[in-house]
Amino acid sequence: MLFMRSTAKAISLKSIIAWLPNECLYIIMEYLVTPDLAAMCRTSRLLRNMGTKMLYRDVTIGSEVQLELFLKGLWSGVTGKESPVRLIRSFVLGKSAVCGRLTEAQEKKLATILCKMSGLEFIRLEPHRMDYSALLGKARFPALVKFQGYLRTKTAVAMIDFLNRHAATVESVIVITPYPMELPPGMQKIHLPALRVAVTRSYLLDIFDFTDVALTKIMFLTHELDADIPAESFVNLRGMSTLQNVTVLSDGDTGERGELLRIIAANLTHIQSLTFAEMKGKMTPISHDDANNVAAALEKFDALEVLDFGNAVGNPFVTVLRWGDTCRSLQTIRLNGVTYKRRETAWSVAKERTGRYTQLNSDAEDE
Repeated sequence: MLFMRSTAKAISLKSIIAWLPNECLYIIMEYLVTPDLAAMCRTSRLLRNMGTKMLYRDVTIGSEVQLELFLKGLWSGVTGKESPVRLIRSFVLGKSAVCGRLTEAQEKKLATILCKMSGLEFIRLEPHRMDYSALLGKARFPALVKFQGYLRTKTAVAMIDFLNRHAATVESVIVITPYPMELPPGMQKIHLPALRVAVTRSYLLDIFDFTDVALTKIMFLTHELDADIPAESFVNLRGMSTLQNVTVLSDGDTGERGELLRIIAANLTHIQSLTFAEMKGKMTPISHDDANNVAAALEKFDALEVLDFGNAVGNPFVTVLRWGDTCRSLQTIRLNGVTYKRRETAWSVAKERTGRYTQLNSDAEDE
């Protein structure tokens, strides 16, 4: 926006802000940290009306002190039409916000405040020892798209009921357990027709009803304390043609990559991308026998294009050639942090810095 020099002298800096398009002001606010944004909201009515929406858009509570301040600050005006609670789009209750369980007064206030978040789109509940039954019992969010939370025996029924109440809107869920556990028999299943992305433990697949669900991506979290992988649970995913991306994320190197790959290959032959990753460090290299077993499993895939397998044993070039010959649909293999691409007649690896590809052959040696 251009101003004549005489006009610029006649107006103050404060009024210039009022002349700026709201789009420009929103861009400026996006770069402000929360304390600065709160201070700016106190400078004028215009900036307060604009900044308040952004200030309360994403709420993350990371400590017990923050939880007390949140409950105290919003409780008095929670029923008002202009309550900032209605502006909240994302709500995260951090792991350190609740130690043990809430007091009766805290639970009542938090449940009431949650029920007033009519515009909530994302909710994440991290404290795994907390009982969410009272919080989720009556809550209903018309715009809820993403949910993340821990499943416990005492809260399983309440959480499943909560998710099923939002079956028409929820597109992404993370439902895990802090440790292996047995769920009550005859429990209702989670049925979310709008679900597109799911993150869970492999043995929790049985609590999902994937009928008429167009799932596109699923991530399995594995833990070193997990028992034997229930192969029968994966049968529920058979025939789901929309599922193209599968990721296995390990909390510690569980050494179960080969077994999981075998089960996935037996039930999900149509997927296009398969990734194995580890949250805390590098995976241990697989043995020669494991590499052969991987090759046997890869032979069952019909459309697999991308395979990220972490670390390989010995010469990764030889492993790439073997796996590539076994699964002809593969176009990309990632091993030891290096990406290999299938070219017209052979596999190639990108050289660092130059980005140029070097062709691999059966005589290639590990660098």
